[in-house]
Amino acid sequence: HGPRHDRAEGLGHAGHHGRRARDARRRDGREHLRNDDDGEDRVELLDLANDTWTFSFSAADQATGGAPPESDDRVLRFGFSRQRHRSRAVTAYDLEDLALQSSPDIAQARAFMKRGYIRLVVVRRGKNPLPNAAQIRELRRLLLKSAPVALSAPNALRIEGPKIRRLRVSLELRVESLDRTGELSASIKKKLVKFFDTATGGVDKDGWALGLNPSEDDIAFALSDAPFLESIEKVIRLEITEDGNEQPWPEPPPRETEIVMLDDDPVRFEFETAEVMA
Repeated sequence: HGPRHDRAEGLGHAGHHGRRARDARRRDGREHLRNDDDGEDRVELLDLANDTWTFSFSAADQATGGAPPESDDRVLRFGFSRQRHRSRAVTAYDLEDLALQSSPDIAQARAFMKRGYIRLVVVRRGKNPLPNAAQIRELRRLLLKSAPVALSAPNALRIEGPKIRRLRVSLELRVESLDRTGELSASIKKKLVKFFDTATGGVDKDGWALGLNPSEDDIAFALSDAPFLESIEKVIRLEITEDGNEQPWPEPPPRETEIVMLDDDPVRFEFETAEVMA
C-alpha cells in the first residue's frame, strides 16, 4: 500500500500546511512581494512606465454598481482594509481590495504589475469562477471612474479570470463496513466540493486561493471527520486536461493566476475493510 494517513495525523499535517500557505500569502501589512506567472517581481506601488501613480477611488458604498446595502459580514470583512486605503489605491493590494468590495459575487482578486499595464485576475463565486465580458466591463467602469487617466489607455488595465486547473482525486480507503460505502462516498464528494470552494473553502474557510497547490495532507484534512471512515491509505492527485484526459498531477505547482477546481467527476474510490487489511 501507499503511505497511510490516519485521521488524526491527516488533520495535524493538513492544518500546518494550510496555515503555512495562508501565512505566506497573507502577511500582516502585506509587506512581501509576489511573483506573477512570468516570473517578474510584483511591486508594491502602482507604477506604469516607471511613474508612480496614486489611485483615488470613490467611497466603497458608492462603488457597488447599484448593489443592495452591505451585510454585517461584509462590513466586518472590509472594515480594516477601508481604514487602511481610505478609498485610495496606492498599492496593488488596495486595488485588489477595491475590486473585492465592488461586488459580493467576487471571491478573490489579484493585481500584478507589468511594465506599462496592470493585470487584475478576478475569481467569482460558484462553479464557474470566470467573469463574463459584461461583468469585466462593469468592474473596469467602476475602477476607472476614480483612477488616473493613464489607466484609461487601451490595455492599461487588463481584467480577466483565472486559468482553471481541474483536479480529480483517487482514494484508497479503509472502512468500517462495505455496507456503508455509499454513504461515505456521498459524504466525501460533498466535503471535497466544499473544501475547494473559491469563496468558503480551504483550511481557514476563506476560499481555496489562486495559486495554491493541493497536497495529500489538504485532502486528508478535508476528509478527517467523514463518517464510517477508518483511515486514508492512499491519495493520488490527477489532473484532467482540456481534452478530458487524465494525467498525474504535474509539477511545478499552479501559477498565481491559476486556480485548482474539482473536476465534474471528482473522485475515484477503492475500499478495503479491516478484515481484508488483516
